[in-house]
Amino acid sequence: MKQRIFISLLNIFIGFTFLAQAQTPKFQPGRIFLKTGEEQQGFIAGEFHLAQPKGIYFRAQETADAAYVPFEHIQSIELKDAEHYQTYCSTLNGEEKCLWLEVLVKGKASLYLSTSESKIYYFEASNVFTLVQYKTLPGLIAAMQRNCPEFKAGQNNGLDIASMVSLVVRYNDCLEAGNEQQIYYQSKRPELFWGPKLGLNLGSAFVLENNYYQIGEGYRGNVSPTLGLALKLQSRNKWSAYAELSYLNRTITDDTFNFGSILNPNLLTLKVKLNYLELPIMVQYHFSRQAKYGAFVQAGGQLLMPLSRKFYGLKLDDPSQKGSPPRTANFLGWALGWGGGLGVDAKITPSMRFQVLGQYAFIDNEFHNFLAIYPESIMNFNIHRFQIGGQLLWRIE
Repeated sequence: MKQRIFISLLNIFIGFTFLAQAQTPKFQPGRIFLKTGEEQQGFIAGEFHLAQPKGIYFRAQETADAAYVPFEHIQSIELKDAEHYQTYCSTLNGEEKCLWLEVLVKGKASLYLSTSESKIYYFEASNVFTLVQYKTLPGLIAAMQRNCPEFKAGQNNGLDIASMVSLVVRYNDCLEAGNEQQIYYQSKRPELFWGPKLGLNLGSAFVLENNYYQIGEGYRGNVSPTLGLALKLQSRNKWSAYAELSYLNRTITDDTFNFGSILNPNLLTLKVKLNYLELPIMVQYHFSRQAKYGAFVQAGGQLLMPLSRKFYGLKLDDPSQKGSPPRTANFLGWALGWGGGLGVDAKITPSMRFQVLGQYAFIDNEFHNFLAIYPESIMNFNIHRFQIGGQLLWRIE
């Protein structure tokens, strides 16, 4: 049963991966402005976040064949969602570097954001581009104040997009050019992503209340796979909500049990087989939403819906013969847990990303012990679960 579930979920994951590789660019209504001065209106598909920039695909009509337009022929792009991109090339130490820049403010002073680098901006005035990052931002503000003595930069000037846009807008207002500027930046909308997840589980377990079931860290867990579907809601800022539905299997073993008496011992290997549908609900914090590769942390709770849960024993002197399983112990209810993790988010395209995540979870499931030789009690079976996994997520348009 476990193998059939694993193979089915693995086939789903592989199918999603091939689908991701085979998907065609999404076309959006927009306009291309070429360096020849020509303007073309139609449907555009492109990847604007690559470190080695590429051109775009263009259709004059929605059903027409797509033609490739090289990067070096393009001056700028306008898309339907108020997204504007401009090509930019510079030479440093004899090497040319080209980028797609997202247009944030266009006017007497303009502001652009590098789409392939984290928190790298370009400020343009009088056709001169200035690279802006942490170490150069104070110099840019000082130059603005020299050019316009009435300019007030404010006290909290950071490299987040809203702060940078506000800085340039106020500078244009100081130059009395506010009516000439266009602000293209819009606050990021919440985005919903979903896709398959594949991972490996490790860890141990323990029961504290009764030495019949082992005191301390006596249970050793096997390495087991997990597969499922993930759902992520990315907010306008660096926070997101995350949930998944996945299959969790753990087989946990201990070799030190006596299921007989002191005078007539019956030593067995005790195994606990657990199968759950796992529903973690987490809060994630991303250290950067702009970077192509960004780290994030997460924490939250977990609900585990049982599929099957069994204790059983094998004779140490003859493992082919089953011993006496503790039939007088029954798991109760659903399992609960909490945990956290650290991951890396890689933006493959604007609408697709791949995440690698390492996480720890502490899981607790009660069971009812009513052995005749021990007092009847409700005990806790606790699992330490370590997981390393990856997930491929698509944005739901």
